[in-house]
Amino acid sequence: MRVNMHEAKSNLSALVAKAKAGERVEIGPAGGDAVALVPVRKRRFPWGCLKHLGPLNPEWNSKETNAEIAKLFNGE
Repeated sequence: MRVNMHEAKSNLSALVAKAKAGERVEIGPAGGDAVALVPVRKRRFPWGCLKHLGPLNPEWNSKETNAEIAKLFNGE
């Protein structure tokens, strides 16, 4: 379904419901470029799901490690 900007402003709630139901909703001027209204998926892994693994190694964010990683990125 494709709607113009005015119609989208007037019926946004209904268009969001259609997009959430799986219908492709495009908003834009007649004959012009459009944007798609799509549902946002929930994150597969909630924040903090790896906290049971314990703290990171303190050397992970050291100046030496960062310098070594920078050298690798620069091809040295």
